[in-house]
Amino acid sequence: MPRLYVVKFLTRVLVQAALVVLLIEAIFMTEKLNDVLRSALAQNASFETIFALLFLRAPEVFGLAIPLALLVAVYRVTLRFREDRELLILSGMGIGSYKFLWLAVGIGLAAQILSLVISGIVSPAAVFAQRQLLFDSHYVALRGGISAGQFYGFGQYTVFARPNTKSDTRRLFLHRAVGDDEQAVIAKQASLEGPRDDGTMTLHLQDFTSTWFASIAKPAEVEAAASEHCAKCSGITSFEPVSSTQVGNLTQELEVNELFAFDPRGSHPSERTFLDLVGMGAAAVRPGPNDAYELGRRISRSLLCLLAPLIAGIAIVFTNRTTHVAALPVACALLMCVDLLFGVLVEQTAGFGLLTGILSPIIASLAILAVSAKWLLLAQNALVKPGLSRA
Repeated sequence: MPRLYVVKFLTRVLVQAALVVLLIEAIFMTEKLNDVLRSALAQNASFETIFALLFLRAPEVFGLAIPLALLVAVYRVTLRFREDRELLILSGMGIGSYKFLWLAVGIGLAAQILSLVISGIVSPAAVFAQRQLLFDSHYVALRGGISAGQFYGFGQYTVFARPNTKSDTRRLFLHRAVGDDEQAVIAKQASLEGPRDDGTMTLHLQDFTSTWFASIAKPAEVEAAASEHCAKCSGITSFEPVSSTQVGNLTQELEVNELFAFDPRGSHPSERTFLDLVGMGAAAVRPGPNDAYELGRRISRSLLCLLAPLIAGIAIVFTNRTTHVAALPVACALLMCVDLLFGVLVEQTAGFGLLTGILSPIIASLAILAVSAKWLLLAQNALVKPGLSRA
């Protein structure tokens, strides 16, 4: 294929694919905004942290955004070439559809490498950075002191500081759940020193009361009477105080890990790179079914990039004046069905080991690739012949 046509084709595909990826990212970020705000505000995060969390959520959707964008871009650009009779001219020069197949496979391989880099390196780092940002927000909240009128959650602890008034000193409410029992502490005066560099801090409580509550099952008649007055109250467990202690002053040394622990990178498979998942990285553990599934899904999503240009070519063959409205949506739906198929294969084979979880989508993609390429070679006349013009 002449270099001029190759450069023109690749440039248009790259521009349109980038625009589609940005569109998909915008939709994804809009959908995830409420989740990010909810988790950030629950951890007392600043606005800068919220924007950073949104930015770090972006790599999550690249696994599907890249093959979808590639399919749309290759379809639109190739269809434009066909309707402008440029493919027909190339065919008259003796350049058949096999050249298109090589170009499509080359584009798919480049997109697959990009997808593997993002899912294997960038995305795990982003997932870990999100958790680290939320932990830092916790730590900053502790170091800056408890703000009055706000609830703070630290692991199994919930803390609320009452706003100061002219006639009352600052009060502190602390709640802790221990198994089926719960503890409530109310202090007239409270202060916290630290956290210090060694990870310790000192809690001072004055004139406080500690009360333990135990869960009490409601009798059937009490449950029925409560449900008549409040339908939403049915099934709620009641708690009754079993012990109460009043103390004048208390000073206790605490560690930050007692309030919230920070697990090392790689505690979840989504935070592990490709080397970690196969047991060779810094955060590697003994590979298990979850690691095999995570690795298999990453590879299967990258294989979609290899299949997307060929599916776009098949959609072009079926595009005419009657089907041009539905051809592209059907092609996108077909790509999503392939992704679902790969997901089922990985889920069913990941339990047998890391190698089977990887090989199952690779074998399936090679079979689909061979059938698609063979079919496009047989339908090369429909691929290059304009189908939307009336003449």
